[in-house]
Amino acid sequence: MSPPFPKPPDLPLSQEEWDALPQNVQGVFLVFVVSLETRTHVLEEEVRELRARLGQDSSNSSKPPSSDQPGAKKKYHKREREKGRRAAGAQEGHEGARRATFPPEKVTRVVNHRPDCCEACGDKLLDTQMVEGNHRRQVVEIPEIVPDVTEHRVFVGLCTCGCSTWGKFPPEAAYGTGPRLTALTAELSGRYRLSREETADLLSDVLDVPICKGTVQACCERTSEALVKPVEEVEKALPEAEVVNMDETGWKVAGKKAWLWVFATTLTVLFVVHPKRGRGILEQLFGTGKPGVVVSDRWSAYSFFEPDHRQLCWSHIERDIIGISDAKGAGSSSAGPMVEGTAGMFSNWHAFRRRGEINRVVLAERIAPFKEALWAFAEAGAAQKQDKKWRGLGRDLVRYWPAVFRFVEVEGVEPTNNLGERDVRKGVLWRRSSQGSRSEAGSLFVGRILSTAATCRRQGRNLLKFLEAAVLAKMHNQPPPTLLTSPH
Repeated sequence: MSPPFPKPPDLPLSQEEWDALPQNVQGVFLVFVVSLETRTHVLEEEVRELRARLGQDSSNSSKPPSSDQPGAKKKYHKREREKGRRAAGAQEGHEGARRATFPPEKVTRVVNHRPDCCEACGDKLLDTQMVEGNHRRQVVEIPEIVPDVTEHRVFVGLCTCGCSTWGKFPPEAAYGTGPRLTALTAELSGRYRLSREETADLLSDVLDVPICKGTVQACCERTSEALVKPVEEVEKALPEAEVVNMDETGWKVAGKKAWLWVFATTLTVLFVVHPKRGRGILEQLFGTGKPGVVVSDRWSAYSFFEPDHRQLCWSHIERDIIGISDAKGAGSSSAGPMVEGTAGMFSNWHAFRRRGEINRVVLAERIAPFKEALWAFAEAGAAQKQDKKWRGLGRDLVRYWPAVFRFVEVEGVEPTNNLGERDVRKGVLWRRSSQGSRSEAGSLFVGRILSTAATCRRQGRNLLKFLEAAVLAKMHNQPPPTLLTSPH
């Protein structure tokens, strides 16, 4: 006869009552208890997960700041709290920004204002008593804008041989809009995200240029064609870049899901609308050539690049660590010190960036203890099974460890992907206002105009002048201006 089953500790029966039960009944009790404990554990995990989801916001998850509840109290960690204690407005030592004064050669007219009499005794003041003071105020006004309309007329020559020869329109007269108006129309639609109807209304109201939506669309298409070569140059130069920040966001083409990718360097920005979010676009752009360091988040497509040539975005890592801490799971207590360590790491990085406070050697020495602690945190998280968030982050950090602290070693590499994320936001705003593009040609215009606008801004160049030069070059079949080097 087999020995009796041990009594479950929480069963409300005495040992004598348990021993008096038949073994088959004891077995049923044990199966029921084990099943109940398992189910309770599952339910507790589900409750914890649901509570964690309810507590998610932009500070501890991938949710955008716009999804945070209005008036909700933000949960900041130490680094953010210290930043938030600053007084509103300009900080001490900040050089104020003032409106630039126009030089004398750009002043249209000067109006002098002389007092008539002394404000003390009332005596009349003569011109010989006037001395120019140091008070002046420049008032800028826009003159009434009158369109510059050139009417091109073609004559026909009648030869004695009986042949009729027609004159030819110049390239800039091929369309009803000149190079500058064409460029401005495309800039209003692409850079400032105005609808075709809004663009037509603005041109009519402000410039007194009556124009229809069809002409606005035609201007966008011609400008897009003029930007083919300049944007291709930016694309071909990417594999040679020392540092490239990359990001992607959702897009739609004719209502179908697509993706808007951005590739940003210190001088150029490339936007590409692509139907997939996988590594196909990376293979297409980079092939076998790879940039020095790629700064990105941990999206799987970026594993196309070796960890030794990557920097993981610390904004995402920090956010995930905070999420583990806030979720109150198995990794919560271990994540707490990592939150503080991250704050210290950024503090040292900012001291390094301020130049003169610490050098790169000191930066590496100060971050070394946190680096060691983070490795232990990642290994422990990857090995355990209770906390999915901790396990997921731990495995990623272990897998891509050479890419976690690359910014400490390589000049020009930032710990975050803020550069790429700021640029991709321009696409996000466009998507929200237009719901994407309607055709492949429209997607190409989006990529080209956003690339040109962001690159010109990065280089301090005038976008309208660049677009006008590109359109004019296209009309005359001449080489377009380049986006690779700034003329300044």
